[in-house]
Amino acid sequence: MGIYPITQADWLRVMGNNSSHFKGENLPIENVSWNDCQEFCKKLSEMEGIKYGLPSESQWEYTCRAGTTTAYYFGDDSSELKDYAWFNDNSEDRTHEVGQKKPNAWGLYDMHGNVWEWCQDEYKSYSDVIKEEDMENPFEFCAAGRGTPTRGTAARPAAPGTGLGTATTT
Repeated sequence: MGIYPITQADWLRVMGNNSSHFKGENLPIENVSWNDCQEFCKKLSEMEGIKYGLPSESQWEYTCRAGTTTAYYFGDDSSELKDYAWFNDNSEDRTHEVGQKKPNAWGLYDMHGNVWEWCQDEYKSYSDVIKEEDMENPFEFCAAGRGTPTRGTAARPAAPGTGLGTATTT
């Protein structure tokens, strides 16, 4: 996972375009489809010689939580959310530059807030125990049209499209 969500500058460097509603080099990319994100990962892999892909939903959840079992990665008190995330109450209905709020315990920013983030497979209830049915290949799962989930929260619920929060190496 990346330390920050993919920025518009990152996207422009790889894809050569920027479909974001809110413009800015250090703003997260948004208004992109799951298929757009697949193409981004493919092109980035070719450019860097490392295989990149979207995280599975369980990878995203595990990484967001950073070893915690609380409602949020910083605890259970939602009144602290403003220190960790851009969301409806503090976003002014727009996205913000990445990395402006406090990171999780593993140093990852914007895991709560700013934009929704695409995952490779569908949401399943998080558990400390990996179940056999959770071992399904997420690439085959989505290729079969059975799910293209998002995680995180958006700066505004009506924000057009969804962003690419992180790409993982596989």
